[in-house]
Amino acid sequence: DAEGRFQWTGAPPDSVKWDILSGRDTALRDFPLVANGEEQTVVLRPAVRFTGTVADARTGSAIPHFSITPGDTRRAEIYWNDSSSRSFKNGAFTMDVWWMREPASLRVEAEGYEPFQTPTFAPRQQTETLMVKLVPQK
Repeated sequence: DAEGRFQWTGAPPDSVKWDILSGRDTALRDFPLVANGEEQTVVLRPAVRFTGTVADARTGSAIPHFSITPGDTRRAEIYWNDSSSRSFKNGAFTMDVWWMREPASLRVEAEGYEPFQTPTFAPRQQTETLMVKLVPQK
């Protein structure tokens, strides 16, 4: 309905995994729900919110312009999703990745610097805070 409620009659007694989406901004994937006769509230958030800073590893100065690209780590070689790359400025970023279902990594790039790859993150509707130090190219 207009308030986001729905009723499922004839639901099985065991847990069912749901994908619940709200536009482009939020998604909840593989969320288990059990029909128990009670109204249940589901809160939608981005799969992962990445926030942080990007600075020069030598000087500590904020990087004026940089990009962040998410990568799918399920393959032997990471698939970098260039169509989801985002640009940021002044050494700070916040990036909501709503579609992430599997563990992923981020690639941070700026002109004149070596690319930086983050550790792998599992999507659990959390916020990950990163302090990235980019090394100037030789």
